[in-house]
Amino acid sequence: DFGLSAKGKVISFFAVVGLVAQVVLSQLDTSGWCEMRIACYSSVIIAIGQLLAASSNHIVVFLIALAFVSIGSAVLKVFMTTALSTAAGELSYGEVLGVAGSVFSVSRAAAPLISGVLAQYVGSGAPTFVASFFMMTAATALYSLQ
Repeated sequence: DFGLSAKGKVISFFAVVGLVAQVVLSQLDTSGWCEMRIACYSSVIIAIGQLLAASSNHIVVFLIALAFVSIGSAVLKVFMTTALSTAAGELSYGEVLGVAGSVFSVSRAAAPLISGVLAQYVGSGAPTFVASFFMMTAATALYSLQ
């Protein structure tokens, strides 16, 4: 049986794949890439990974799902920071990045609480389905900004 305790034991895989993705990404010449388009694609990749994780009953499927989420998250972090800096301009990019950092911090604090409530009252897969919905909403919003 592949339940929540087994998923908890392999969660470190998430960090390793994300780290490798960021190292590889730092070696690429991304100067000609459209940040918003890459951020949009990354959001879709994260949503696919979250849906796979929510529906996984096998360790291999769960590891593949974590790889999707890890790679998508690593790429999204890099390209959203670049896109925010570029959009803000030279005079206010520090302020914009500061606000973005605060929003990310609040979301990291609130997400476990909200996920716990969803898992308790709706079901164990609910947090990942809700997160997938939000990632697809973000992808749609980013696509419209291109």
